[in-house]
Amino acid sequence: MFIRKSMRQTIDWSEKRSSIKESDLITLRLRILTLKKSRLYDDSPSSDASMVWERVSTGYRIIDLQLNRYLQALHFVLTYFCQTEPLFKAVGLYDDAVSVKTFTNKVFKQMEEAISFCALQEGTNDLVGVLVASTFKKSQWFVKKEEGETLRQILLLRNHVVEKAQFYEVTNADRFVCVDVLCVKPDHQNNGVGTALLRSCVARASYFADACVGQFTSSAAQTIANRLDFETLYQLPYEQLSKGKSRYKIFQACYPENYSIACMAVQLSPSKFQLPITFDLTPTKTRREDYEKRRKAKRKE
Repeated sequence: MFIRKSMRQTIDWSEKRSSIKESDLITLRLRILTLKKSRLYDDSPSSDASMVWERVSTGYRIIDLQLNRYLQALHFVLTYFCQTEPLFKAVGLYDDAVSVKTFTNKVFKQMEEAISFCALQEGTNDLVGVLVASTFKKSQWFVKKEEGETLRQILLLRNHVVEKAQFYEVTNADRFVCVDVLCVKPDHQNNGVGTALLRSCVARASYFADACVGQFTSSAAQTIANRLDFETLYQLPYEQLSKGKSRYKIFQACYPENYSIACMAVQLSPSKFQLPITFDLTPTKTRREDYEKRRKAKRKE
């Protein structure tokens, strides 16, 4: 989920773009409008005010992901998560248009559950991190071949790890929140942003769920989960996937940069994970404002 420092010099992130087609964007915008109507949502400042779950001393704040940031968050996930997450990189998912479209729709559907978060840099309000979470459903790990072969390979591995973890039996919990995406912009990593995102998710989930579970595919993400008392229920080292006739052999490419995929979970209670929540009254930066900012910067160059 995160890039090592040694790789940052080889990637020009300013040239990276998400691959949402215009026709798909129109569909997503219509879905957002439908959601706004169903939630009696309007565009007044008071209804756009997000909850601030945590302020990080290094200059960031964590807020709940509101409808007005859904498309921005999707672009962020496709630009940074899809091109850096170990499993996605191993199978080259970003080059499979069908898988990317299916993944985009799955993430949007997970965002609709309104338990996702984003990290903003203080002062600029730039989006620097996203966490997408949803209530756990076994069906979320299955994709038909025609919905994208590379995504299907990833979900087959994830489903295998879930089955081995047996977290329903181990935790004796009925209601789970699943961490689906955890991503921080490369030049803002190692500043506590990822930890703050996950801590905010756990705090939110503690009010209605019994446990929080995630399949963490990188060493950095597993370290963050360990900080918040997640326990490893099952761990599958990538190096082992090269042995025999493993159907998951392609994922050995994740090693040695990352050691394993690990299913990790933490029991929840509001008293343990409570955070001092406030309202975020900072004006929302629109995509138009982002565009104007970039255009002016190019003119100066």
